[in-house]
Parts: sequence; C-alpha cells; structure tokens
Amino acid sequence: MKKLTILFCLICNFAFADIINFNTNSNNLFPNDLVIADNFVFTEMGQSMTLGTAMNDIPLVASNGTVHLIDWAGAGMMSFMRMNAVDQSAFSLSAFDFSSGYLDGSNMAGVLFVRGFDANGVMTGMERFNGADFTFNAFTTLSLGAAFENVSFVTFMAQGPQNRVGYDNFVVNQVVSVSEPASLAILLAGMAGIMLKRRKTT
Repeated sequence: MKKLTILFCLICNFAFADIINFNTNSNNLFPNDLVIADNFVFTEMGQSMTLGTAMNDIPLVASNGTVHLIDWAGAGMMSFMRMNAVDQSAFSLSAFDFSSGYLDGSNMAGVLFVRGFDANGVMTGMERFNGADFTFNAFTTLSLGAAFENVSFVTFMAQGPQNRVGYDNFVVNQVVSVSEPASLAILLAGMAGIMLKRRKTT
C-alpha cells in the first residue's frame, strides 16, 4: 500500500494550501507601491503609492491583532492592487480576510471587486462584495469560487470616497508538477522491473 501511495504522488500533480499573511512584514510600513509576502507580490495599481503593512494598533483603525496589508484611495474613489506569485506561476485563491474604513465610520469602501486573470491577461471571473458581504470596521473572511482556480494574477478594487481597506490571510493553493511524462515512463518501467524481480526471488 505504501508503494502505491508513493507511485500515485509521483504520477499525479498535487496541490497544497498555504496562508499568505504579513506577520513577518514591518509594522506601519507605508506608503509603498509594492509589498512582498510569502513568495507573493502585491502591487499598487492606483495613481499613488498607497499600499503598505500595519498592525493598526491604534484605536481609530480596525485591527485583527497582526500585521496585515492596507490600501487606500487617497484623494480619489478607488483603491486598487494586484496579486501574483513572485515566479509568475499559476495559483488558486479561495478566500481572504477584508476590512473597510475607520472606526469613526469614515473612509468606507461600499463595494469590492475581485477579478481573476489567466496568463494571457484574459479575465477568468469576477466576484463583487458589498456591505451585505463584509462587516465595516472589522475583518471578515470572503470566499471565492472556481473562477479563481489556476489564475495568473488577481486584482482587488475597492470603491468609496478616500476608502481605506485591509487584507490578510490569503488562502492560496499552488499546483505542483512533480514530473514530466517521459520521466514518469522511465520511472514506471524501473519500478515495474524491481517489483517483478522481487516476485521471482520470493
């Protein structure tokens, strides 16, 4: 049974889940135009460098107790960022934590658009979240559907006057290719030979 399990893992691609957070990033580090965490790049796509990381350990701002990603619209109506793997490999995104605004009720985002794209830049799908989907002034987990499997990059666009938003705990599944078909054929032939030899000797 153990041999069959090993063989199955070698033949098939497999996926593993990982939580992308910002716990090792600096607190109160902003503004920037990009942030790197756990082999993923988050790039500011708006008109100004308004991306950063912070714990928000002050009474005015919502906090989840850890350093997280923050983005804001500055003087405009839209905060906008992009997420992709450092090595540009495909990934799947199934969920993330999101917060909006300050505790005094200002700088809220009324809607969040999340879009997935393939390697050719073609949109694979879109999710729209609004006030009915997330709690203002607190972190809420938002889930994504099958359209965000095997994407090349994902964009996040929050709309609202001078909105300020937070992100954390991106649940990412990366597909790992173990071996190419030619190598697998050689491997299988070798394993078959070993098993035949053992049968003859017993």
